[in-house]
Formats: sequence, C-alpha cells, structure tokens
Amino acid sequence: MSKLEIIDLHVTVENKEIIKGVNLKVEEGDVIAILGPNGSGKTTLALALLGHPKYKITKGKIVLDGEDITNLEIYERARRGIYLGFQFPPELPGITIKELFHWLLSIKDGKDVAPVITPMIEEKIIKTVGQAFNQAGLDIQFLERDVNVGFSGGERKKFEVARALIQKPKVAIYDEPDSGVDVEALDKIAEAIRYLAKTGTSTIVISHYRRILRKIMPNKVFVMYNGKIIASGGCELVRLIEDKGFSEVVKKYGN
Repeated sequence: MSKLEIIDLHVTVENKEIIKGVNLKVEEGDVIAILGPNGSGKTTLALALLGHPKYKITKGKIVLDGEDITNLEIYERARRGIYLGFQFPPELPGITIKELFHWLLSIKDGKDVAPVITPMIEEKIIKTVGQAFNQAGLDIQFLERDVNVGFSGGERKKFEVARALIQKPKVAIYDEPDSGVDVEALDKIAEAIRYLAKTGTSTIVISHYRRILRKIMPNKVFVMYNGKIIASGGCELVRLIEDKGFSEVVKKYGN
C-alpha cells in the first residue's frame, strides 16, 4: 500500500481551478521530485495536501496509509503525519524555538503543554533537538531565538528541515527547499532530507531549480505544467530540463 496516494485531485483558489486532475503515489521511503516552471501549480498542490482552507478540493481524494484525509483539518493531517516545509517560512515573533518545540514534543507525547519550561523539560528539549540541529547545520543557541525572526534564507530552510527531523513525519513535503540558500546550506539540507527518507519518511521535493536534485538523487521525477503532471520518469527528465529547459518537456509530453 502506498504511504500517500493522490487520486484525480482538482483544486481551486478563489474560484479558479489551479490543479486539474493530479494522480500520484508515494511509497514509504520514496524521495520524489516535482519540477515545473513558476505558475505550474506546485505550491498549490503542497498547500492542498496540507489542508490550507484557501485551497479548495473540488474533486478527488488524498489517502494516507489507506485513510481518506481529504476533508480533515490541517491539525488533523499534521497529527497523522503530514509535514510541509514552507517556501517562505513565516516569522513568529514572541515565540521562541524552545517554546515551539516544547509544544510540539508535548503533543507528540500525547500530553498537555506545561505552562512553564522547567530545567528538566529544557534538558529534554536540548537532548531531543541537538542531533537534528547538528544535522541541519544549526547552532543549539537558536533555541533562544524567536521563530524565523531575523533568520537568513538559509537558516529558515535549515530550520524547516530540522523540524522534520524532530517530528519524524510519515510524509514530508518540501516546497522550494533550495531557494535563497547558499551552497553550504544546500549541502546540509540535502543531507538531512536523505537521512529522513532512509528512516522511512516518504519525501516530496517541489522545485523549479535542478541543483538540489543532484544532491538528493530522487528515485522518481515528475514534471508539472498548467496544473497537471505531464511527465514522469527518472533523472533523465532532470537532464532534459537542464539541457533544453521546461519548454522542451512541455513540447514533448504536454497536450
């Protein structure tokens, strides 16, 4: 059984259909890439999978571990194991990363969040996030900073990956994880994505760049255009895009 299955998905935004019948299967531990030019519907697909209320599913289904989650709220999908690393991670002024992880870890353990972070709780947080921060290339001192406030583009993307390493979702979706990052940050991000996939997380990397794909080596590649998946294959699709551009793929596979 597929970890995640998208069946004939149609999505509208402000009464305009953006996703026009997407079918996709992601098996446990898969790393798949969805490529496409700007405006092809990649981010809309990611936010629809998360359950963002602005993105209305008008037809089709999203199935996770055999359960239809199409009509579940965002928090219900998150608790079932859907994770999205945002293209533009938002700032949360007034909330430290330590407080955020205190909340996330409490929910994961099925407990109510204690109002005060005691030294014992702080020790647990540091122990839990330390390895993930190291893998993502973040200093443990980031725990004291407000979430994404004053972060560089690379720091924001590394923090998104660190959260995934800590939460260990069933399905991790990364929207443009390589945009706005330098080479060193990209290496850390790619390494963390590969590690999480090896532990069984199904991974979807959405991008219109190709550079991160050389580092994560997806086992499946899909090309999206005008709200549809028009081509699927392996790294030969990436090479075709690098050599000829998306226009050649559209010309060859698009209807």
